[in-house]
Amino acid sequence: MRIERMNERDIEKVSELVTDAFYDKLTVKAELSKYKVQTILKLLWIQEAEQYGMTVYTVWQDNHIVAAFGVTKHQENRVSLRLLAKTLAVIKHIGLKSFLCFMQVALETSHLPQTGEVYIDFIAVGHASQNQGIGHFIMNQLAERLEQDGGLTKLTLFVLKGNNRAIHLYEKMGYKKTDNNKSEKYYFMVKKIN
Repeated sequence: MRIERMNERDIEKVSELVTDAFYDKLTVKAELSKYKVQTILKLLWIQEAEQYGMTVYTVWQDNHIVAAFGVTKHQENRVSLRLLAKTLAVIKHIGLKSFLCFMQVALETSHLPQTGEVYIDFIAVGHASQNQGIGHFIMNQLAERLEQDGGLTKLTLFVLKGNNRAIHLYEKMGYKKTDNNKSEKYYFMVKKIN
């Protein structure tokens, strides 16, 4: 397995993986088709990751993308004209009410990292590749790479409270649940780096 920084040709596959992983969570309040959710994620989040300070990576196995993840070291809120135009086009396409419901759910796990903190925005493993240790591989590689960068004091992430397999993995890797939690549905977890 290898990890690469996402490039333009990977955007469609990454948006598909993220949609498959989070579709049920993102459509709780807004009844949107899987296609519409993937379009929103692709146009407003994956393609515009740098606008949010997020770097997206792909995990390759046998020349196929099997997983993707995104991390934010610092967040600069730079709104470009392109992002604004895309947002307006999405609102026109799905309606303001559906867009606001979608965003309300999507923003439940948004987080502004502090200096020295790296926030793990998402980890999405393809259904056919689950239960093969890919999540463990990602977490190990991520920790190793970030610790080499220096200046890192902690890794953070949100995890759905009912996702016991992920919680177990994160706790095994040194993450602890914190009281810094703004959501009833998610745990905010922190791994301190020495």
